[in-house]
Amino acid sequence: MLARIGAVEVWRVLESEGPLMPVARFFPDLAPQDLARLRPGLPPGAVADDPATGEPWVVLPVQAFLLRTPRALILVDACVGNRKTVVHIPQWNDRRDGRFLAGLAAAGARPEDVDVVLCTHLHVDHAGWTTRRVDGRWVPTFPNARVLASAEDLAHARAQAEAQPDATAGALWRETLAPLLEAGRLDARPLARMAEAEIDPALRLIPTPGHTPGHVSVLIRGEGSGGGEGAGEGAGDAAVTGDLIHSPLQCALPDLCPVVDADPAAARATRAAFLAESARTRRLTFASHFPLPSAGRFRRDGDAFAWEPAF
Repeated sequence: MLARIGAVEVWRVLESEGPLMPVARFFPDLAPQDLARLRPGLPPGAVADDPATGEPWVVLPVQAFLLRTPRALILVDACVGNRKTVVHIPQWNDRRDGRFLAGLAAAGARPEDVDVVLCTHLHVDHAGWTTRRVDGRWVPTFPNARVLASAEDLAHARAQAEAQPDATAGALWRETLAPLLEAGRLDARPLARMAEAEIDPALRLIPTPGHTPGHVSVLIRGEGSGGGEGAGEGAGDAAVTGDLIHSPLQCALPDLCPVVDADPAAARATRAAFLAESARTRRLTFASHFPLPSAGRFRRDGDAFAWEPAF
């Protein structure tokens, strides 16, 4: 178990961890001198040099968080999955390993035990394992679960698939989203109503659009708001970020957006508000793509922020 927040157990289900792409391609607006200045203060494993070229690459874990409450078993995000077509990222393309399902089993869960799969957004590395290939067909991996996502993200994914049928977006629709719709397992709700979604009394969804139009983050409610001396209101709570922030580099440079943000202006506003609230309350945060252990707290650092790993 990674942590306990009130009555909620938080388990990590790690699929992969490694260099994703060159920093200059992932953060095209990041000046090389800023990377050189900030890199010594980054958590270990945030950036790695390509052994052949020496070029710095951003390192991202791909992971899900399994939340076991007294009432339900909820999987937040679903990683990439096996046999998925990911044209633009070779490391994720046509994976064939058992790590994700083994991680689920290590947390004491089988796919059929999961009640809800909550996708913070509908990108392949957060929704992929919602389906798997069986006898040539894509079928729901979690046969008793509803997959909850925003209607805005579903519409965005459909539009991208229609515009780019031969790219990753088209494959995501064919291999993941269309099969879920056909099976009646995808529960897509307007972003404005996601906070009202009846998941579990211990959880609340926070609309955090920008990375995608319907992106949400997850608030795990602790028992009371105690957190020790100096803790703010809500310090007993915790949050799962999804992709509102990708790297500790964005703590020092909150306006820095990765190339994958759909609406950079909205992403900046969302990120600024989330970081400010997290720093104020000192709540524990599970930052989905931060270096392991990916759990820590944000604090104010002048006009920006800093990341303090929790353990």
